[in-house]
Amino acid sequence: MKMKKCLGVLGFVLFFALQAAAQFPAGTKEGGYTSASEFLNNNPQYKSDFEVIKRTRTDILMWAGNDYKVETNDKQVKTSVIKKEFWGVFKKDTLYLNAKLLTGYAWYAKVEVYGKYCFLKPEYPFAKGVQEELGMIVDPDFSTNPGSGLGGAIGGGEKAVMRLPLIYNMQTAKKQVLSKTTLLALLEKYPDVKARFEAEPDMKSEATLVKYLITINELEK
Repeated sequence: MKMKKCLGVLGFVLFFALQAAAQFPAGTKEGGYTSASEFLNNNPQYKSDFEVIKRTRTDILMWAGNDYKVETNDKQVKTSVIKKEFWGVFKKDTLYLNAKLLTGYAWYAKVEVYGKYCFLKPEYPFAKGVQEELGMIVDPDFSTNPGSGLGGAIGGGEKAVMRLPLIYNMQTAKKQVLSKTTLLALLEKYPDVKARFEAEPDMKSEATLVKYLITINELEK
């Protein structure tokens, strides 16, 4: 019971940390963006009114893909363009990135932390080439077996609902898994913060990792 209460508190703290960290510049325009630079310049190429729909677990189990799908009534914007050509969609103070460009699966993932290093959770990639690109093959948190960094082995249709904690660099478009190994590398130039991170009781927990990613974003503004 005590452990359950502790986990509940951590989840509560993480929720509010993410709420605070997902703040975007005032005046960010809604629309479809074809690149990160377009977003940073606040100039969406597609200014249609897009609808972002949260997909159900059943839908994801049946058809795979990411958590959000994007639609529009504008007949000039084809679904194929939304699926393949968009970099992201900004709607109601939230940025959704096209996860096809991140881990190879259709539809969109929500940016939970925004800054130089964005944090989001696209569908877990099982293709070896994608895992190599993301550094998962050499990352001890993810290289033991598929899903090892997310709580152990999984099977069948459950693969479709697995999500990968991912960092996306807004300046370079580099993608990396959010892990202890990645955070230690990013903290090399901040030895005091790195020492605090290494003193954490659970350096692998998502709450801890996100906390220090937010700190890095603040340091690199």
